Amino acid sequence: MCSINPDNDTDKMTDKIRRLKGLITRHQPHIIAIVESWLTKNHHDEEILNLLGLNWYRIFRQDRCSGHHPGNAYGHSRSVQSKRRGGGVLVLWNPNDVVNASLERNPAEDHEDNVVNFDLFYTFNCTKCSGRKSTQKFGFTVVYRRPSRFKGQDRAEYEEINQTVIDRLVHLPFMYNDSHPDLDYRRWVMVGDFNWNPENRQHHWLLTYLCSAGNVERSNLSSQCTHRAGHVLDHVIGSPGFVVNSTDASSSVVDVTEIVSDHAALIFSLKLGKDCSTYRPCNARRCR
Repeated sequence: MCSINPDNDTDKMTDKIRRLKGLITRHQPHIIAIVESWLTKNHHDEEILNLLGLNWYRIFRQDRCSGHHPGNAYGHSRSVQSKRRGGGVLVLWNPNDVVNASLERNPAEDHEDNVVNFDLFYTFNCTKCSGRKSTQKFGFTVVYRRPSRFKGQDRAEYEEINQTVIDRLVHLPFMYNDSHPDLDYRRWVMVGDFNWNPENRQHHWLLTYLCSAGNVERSNLSSQCTHRAGHVLDHVIGSPGFVVNSTDASSSVVDVTEIVSDHAALIFSLKLGKDCSTYRPCNARRCR
């Protein structure tokens, strides 16, 4: 969802926040990812958490005005996009719900707030169920691809940045699928506002190419409308079998809510693997 601007005190914005808080209360998510957060250095983390009623959550931010994360491996020296208003990615993580899991920023393959990456670690209670390692690593990427130039931006400049973002998105599956010990991701997922409409021939080709190049799948959605204009612009793309329905693990259909701001929210679960409860014997067939 987008445009949750804390500086806008209108009734419309108040209603957006109310609907967002309602979704959070209803679904109790472990991870919340918001694009177009409009946050700046004037907005403190404590204020944001209090606004959303999530004071116990851990907060990760990549504001557009911040430019590139200092941990980015590509050594970008300047940021054109940081000059414009708006933008930004906000990710919230509940560390108290899943005691065996942790979410950490991994900015090496980021591109400003267009591609924001995280490592999700899960430590299995059963060492046999975990396979090679007791702690497994999963990739989690939040995407916001700007669909057009912002006011005053040169067209060639926009096209260059847009192509860089696309190249980064296509590159990430190869990194996540790399078996090198320093990487070694078990599974991974991308979610966000790609601004790629499958009904558009070029956008459909890009989605198809991304999935085929990375040997991944684009999740089916419960609604073919994720944007107030009536289009599907938001997607969940990940390893086969990794993304499942939020309430029915036998289904891979992602739930699409009502429109909250300009976009709907996408609700889903991640299937980290079969495991036993803490301090209990594992009942998996291989462990009996």
